[in-house]
Amino acid sequence: MKIGIARGLLYYIYYPLWFTFFEKLGCEVIVSDFTNKAVLDIGTKDFADDACLPLKLYRGHIQQLMGEVDAIFIPRLVSVAKGEYICPKFCGLPEMVKNSLKELPIIIDDTLNMHKHGSNEELRSFFLKVGLHITHNKAAIAEAFNEAIKAQESYEALLHSGFLPIDLLEAQKNNSFHELKSKADKSETIGVVGHPYVIYDEYLSMNLIGKIREAGYNALTPENLEETTIDAEAGKLPKHLFYTFGKGIYGAAINMMQSPNVKGVIYMSAFGCGVDAFVTELVQRRGRRISNTPLMILNIDEHTGQAGIDTRVEAFLDMIRWRDRNEGNISTYRKHLYRG
Repeated sequence: MKIGIARGLLYYIYYPLWFTFFEKLGCEVIVSDFTNKAVLDIGTKDFADDACLPLKLYRGHIQQLMGEVDAIFIPRLVSVAKGEYICPKFCGLPEMVKNSLKELPIIIDDTLNMHKHGSNEELRSFFLKVGLHITHNKAAIAEAFNEAIKAQESYEALLHSGFLPIDLLEAQKNNSFHELKSKADKSETIGVVGHPYVIYDEYLSMNLIGKIREAGYNALTPENLEETTIDAEAGKLPKHLFYTFGKGIYGAAINMMQSPNVKGVIYMSAFGCGVDAFVTELVQRRGRRISNTPLMILNIDEHTGQAGIDTRVEAFLDMIRWRDRNEGNISTYRKHLYRG
């Protein structure tokens, strides 16, 4: 059985988990190609008007898989952590796809909701339902789930050692995932924050991480930080941030802005994202009170041009170098200017 997985949304976070589970059940996993203009154009055509750019792009990837697979995995994600939620539009994602594309293959759209307990058993129950689409052998499903959890844990350990999803996922498909060693990068660092489906999609992000690396900096993202580190920063807010990825972005950005090795932070946000609308404001207000680290917000949509992003990123990095060289790292936000 051929199972299709779209190269979008939470592919960059959970692909090792999904791939290993289906592979252990004897399925062939097919991933849509890398994003390009054609995929984006297909995704934006006749889709929900209030859908954000990553959702439109996801639809394009789904259409790319049609005719190539027996079933497409589009989980209905409600919550992946206790007391927290995913963006509400993820809940309706299967319906958005089904109602906008004709002649779809089987859609595996079981619901994952870990809001109440956040336990491994909730995750196990979800994968049991998914596995029953493929086989009625519950022992085989349980074994596949256990192997998938091990693969995901190995993946997350490598992320915490300094690798990024874009470094690891090709290795996963070439079966060399477990051969990778810890990465120790001592170069000066630029923090990159944003939803994973924005910052790791090279077409959507205009290859932001690649540009930072080409300029001689290491790129640090929320996925490189331990959950306890992120929770420690987010926990200082007066109220709990109940959107999982919004909390991750906020906690990571504030941690980066206080790190002596991080020379600047770039927050890339997709226009129309309700979570980013308030998280960017929180990051800017809190960051400027506690840190002198430069912060740049980049907003993208389907009309964003490569040249405009290139110019802003190059100018940001140039000003960081100039500031270090000529200003003695004085405040970015005019708190300590000399008044003669």
